[in-house]
Amino acid sequence: MPQCPVDSFWAAEIPNLHSLIQKLIAHFDADPSRIYLTGLSMGGFGTWDVLMRHNDLFAAGIPVCGGGDPSKAELLKETPIFTFHAVNDTSVPYTGTSMTVAAIKRAGGEKIEYTQYSSGGHGIWNQAIQTKGLLEKLLIPLVFVYDLNTCVAEVLIHVVDLRRRQIELFKDVKKC
Repeated sequence: MPQCPVDSFWAAEIPNLHSLIQKLIAHFDADPSRIYLTGLSMGGFGTWDVLMRHNDLFAAGIPVCGGGDPSKAELLKETPIFTFHAVNDTSVPYTGTSMTVAAIKRAGGEKIEYTQYSSGGHGIWNQAIQTKGLLEKLLIPLVFVYDLNTCVAEVLIHVVDLRRRQIELFKDVKKC
Protein backbone atom coordinates (compact mmCIF):
# COMPACT_ATOMS: atom_id res chain seq x y z
CA MET A 1 0.00 0.00 0.00
CA PRO A 2 1.45 3.42 -0.86
CA GLN A 3 1.82 6.13 1.78
CA CYS A 4 -1.34 8.06 2.61
CA PRO A 5 -1.05 11.77 1.80
CA VAL A 6 -0.19 13.82 4.90
CA ASP A 7 -3.39 15.84 4.78
CA SER A 8 -5.69 12.85 4.27
CA PHE A 9 -6.77 9.49 5.69
CA TRP A 10 -7.19 6.07 4.06
CA ALA A 11 -10.98 6.06 3.76
CA ALA A 12 -10.75 9.17 1.56
CA GLU A 13 -8.01 7.61 -0.59
CA ILE A 14 -9.62 4.23 -1.29
CA PRO A 15 -11.08 5.24 -4.68
CA ASN A 16 -7.61 6.42 -5.79
CA LEU A 17 -5.99 3.26 -4.48
CA HIS A 18 -8.59 1.08 -6.20
CA SER A 19 -8.01 2.92 -9.48
CA LEU A 20 -4.23 2.55 -9.12
CA ILE A 21 -4.50 -1.19 -8.50
CA GLN A 22 -6.78 -1.64 -11.53
CA LYS A 23 -4.32 0.28 -13.74
CA LEU A 24 -1.36 -1.76 -12.47
CA ILE A 25 -3.21 -5.03 -13.10
CA ALA A 26 -4.00 -3.95 -16.66
CA HIS A 27 -0.57 -2.45 -17.41
CA PHE A 28 1.46 -5.40 -16.11
CA ASP A 29 -1.12 -8.06 -17.02
CA ALA A 30 -0.91 -9.02 -13.36
CA ASP A 31 -2.60 -12.07 -11.91
CA PRO A 32 -5.26 -10.68 -9.57
CA SER A 33 -5.09 -13.86 -7.49
CA ARG A 34 -1.50 -12.95 -6.54
CA ILE A 35 -2.03 -9.41 -5.21
CA TYR A 36 -1.42 -8.91 -1.48
CA LEU A 37 -2.35 -5.90 0.60
CA THR A 38 -0.38 -4.87 3.65
CA GLY A 39 0.02 -1.82 5.83
CA LEU A 40 1.58 -0.70 9.09
CA SER A 41 -0.07 1.52 11.70
CA MET A 42 -2.31 3.93 9.76
CA GLY A 43 -1.66 1.65 6.81
CA GLY A 44 -2.88 -1.24 8.96
CA PHE A 45 -6.18 0.59 9.41
CA GLY A 46 -6.19 1.25 5.66
CA THR A 47 -5.53 -2.42 4.93
CA TRP A 48 -8.54 -3.51 7.00
CA ASP A 49 -10.71 -0.82 5.37
CA VAL A 50 -9.67 -1.62 1.80
CA LEU A 51 -10.13 -5.35 2.38
CA MET A 52 -13.64 -4.73 3.69
CA ARG A 53 -14.53 -2.67 0.63
CA HIS A 54 -12.65 -4.60 -2.08
CA ASN A 55 -11.74 -8.03 -0.71
CA ASP A 56 -12.25 -9.50 -4.19
CA LEU A 57 -9.09 -7.69 -5.38
CA PHE A 58 -6.61 -9.41 -3.07
CA ALA A 59 -5.23 -12.87 -2.47
CA ALA A 60 -4.62 -11.96 1.18
CA GLY A 61 -4.27 -9.06 3.57
CA ILE A 62 -1.55 -8.40 6.14
CA PRO A 63 -2.57 -5.58 8.49
CA VAL A 64 0.02 -4.75 11.16
CA CYS A 65 -0.75 -2.54 14.20
CA GLY A 66 -4.07 -1.35 12.80
CA GLY A 67 -7.70 -1.99 13.61
CA GLY A 68 -10.75 -2.99 11.61
CA ASP A 69 -14.48 -2.59 11.96
CA PRO A 70 -15.87 -5.71 13.71
CA SER A 71 -19.38 -4.89 12.43
CA LYS A 72 -18.17 -5.66 8.88
CA ALA A 73 -16.56 -9.02 9.74
CA GLU A 74 -18.96 -10.93 7.50
CA LEU A 75 -17.26 -9.30 4.48
CA LEU A 76 -13.92 -10.89 5.39
CA LYS A 77 -14.83 -14.41 6.44
CA GLU A 78 -13.49 -15.86 3.15
CA THR A 79 -10.43 -13.60 2.87
CA PRO A 80 -7.03 -14.93 3.96
CA ILE A 81 -5.67 -12.49 6.56
CA PHE A 82 -2.44 -12.57 8.53
CA THR A 83 -2.55 -9.86 11.18
CA PHE A 84 -0.15 -8.81 13.93
CA HIS A 85 -0.32 -6.57 17.00
CA ALA A 86 1.45 -6.17 20.37
CA VAL A 87 -0.54 -5.85 23.59
CA ASN A 88 1.80 -3.11 24.78
CA ASP A 89 1.27 -0.92 21.69
CA THR A 90 0.73 2.57 23.12
CA SER A 91 0.01 4.19 19.73
CA VAL A 92 -2.79 1.91 18.50
CA PRO A 93 -4.62 -0.29 21.02
CA TYR A 94 -4.37 -3.98 20.14
CA THR A 95 -8.08 -4.42 20.90
CA GLY A 96 -8.95 -2.98 17.47
CA THR A 97 -7.24 -5.99 15.93
CA SER A 98 -8.30 -8.62 18.47
CA MET A 99 -11.97 -7.57 18.34
CA THR A 100 -11.99 -7.62 14.53
CA VAL A 101 -10.34 -11.05 14.44
CA ALA A 102 -12.86 -12.41 16.98
CA ALA A 103 -15.76 -11.03 14.93
CA ILE A 104 -14.42 -12.61 11.72
CA LYS A 105 -14.11 -15.96 13.47
CA ARG A 106 -17.67 -15.63 14.86
CA ALA A 107 -18.85 -14.96 11.29
CA GLY A 108 -17.33 -18.29 10.24
CA GLY A 109 -13.96 -17.03 9.07
CA GLU A 110 -11.32 -19.76 9.10
CA LYS A 111 -8.69 -18.07 6.94
CA ILE A 112 -7.47 -15.59 9.53
CA GLU A 113 -4.27 -15.89 11.55
CA TYR A 114 -3.63 -13.45 14.39
CA THR A 115 -0.26 -13.16 16.07
CA GLN A 116 -0.43 -11.18 19.29
CA TYR A 117 2.93 -10.24 20.76
CA SER A 118 3.39 -9.59 24.48
CA SER A 119 6.06 -6.97 23.77
CA GLY A 120 7.40 -4.89 20.93
CA GLY A 121 5.02 -1.97 21.19
CA HIS A 122 4.09 -0.22 17.98
CA GLY A 123 7.26 -1.30 16.15
CA ILE A 124 6.57 -5.00 15.61
CA TRP A 125 6.68 -5.03 11.81
CA ASN A 126 10.12 -6.63 11.70
CA GLN A 127 8.86 -9.43 13.95
CA ALA A 128 5.73 -9.76 11.82
CA ILE A 129 7.52 -10.13 8.47
CA GLN A 130 9.87 -12.70 10.04
CA THR A 131 6.97 -14.89 11.15
CA LYS A 132 7.88 -18.44 10.28
CA GLY A 133 6.02 -19.61 7.20
CA LEU A 134 4.42 -16.26 6.29
CA LEU A 135 6.35 -15.62 3.08
CA GLU A 136 6.01 -19.23 1.95
CA LYS A 137 2.21 -19.02 2.34
CA LEU A 138 2.13 -15.88 0.23
CA LEU A 139 4.53 -17.06 -2.48
CA ILE A 140 2.97 -20.43 -3.32
CA PRO A 141 3.10 -21.45 -6.11
CA LEU A 142 6.69 -20.33 -6.51
CA VAL A 143 6.96 -20.97 -10.25
CA PHE A 144 4.63 -19.62 -12.91
CA VAL A 145 4.80 -19.08 -16.67
CA TYR A 146 3.01 -16.52 -18.82
CA ASP A 147 3.01 -15.57 -22.51
CA LEU A 148 4.54 -12.25 -23.57
CA ASN A 149 3.51 -12.45 -27.27
CA THR A 150 7.04 -13.06 -28.62
CA CYS A 151 8.57 -14.85 -25.69
CA VAL A 152 7.86 -16.89 -22.60
CA ALA A 153 9.17 -15.73 -19.26
CA GLU A 154 9.70 -18.26 -16.54
CA VAL A 155 9.78 -16.57 -13.20
CA LEU A 156 11.03 -18.27 -10.08
CA ILE A 157 10.59 -16.51 -6.82
CA HIS A 158 12.97 -17.95 -4.31
CA VAL A 159 13.18 -17.08 -0.65
CA VAL A 160 16.90 -17.19 0.12
CA ASP A 161 17.14 -16.01 3.68
CA LEU A 162 14.03 -15.44 5.75
CA ARG A 163 16.05 -14.18 8.69
CA ARG A 164 17.32 -11.28 6.61
CA ARG A 165 13.99 -11.01 4.72
CA GLN A 166 15.70 -11.20 1.33
CA ILE A 167 13.79 -12.39 -1.68
CA GLU A 168 15.53 -12.99 -4.98
CA LEU A 169 13.70 -12.91 -8.29
CA PHE A 170 15.23 -14.95 -11.09
CA LYS A 171 14.03 -14.43 -14.65
CA ASP A 172 14.88 -16.65 -17.56
CA VAL A 173 13.48 -15.13 -20.75
CA LYS A 174 13.64 -17.23 -23.92
CA LYS A 175 12.78 -15.95 -27.37
CA CYS A 176 10.22 -18.07 -29.24
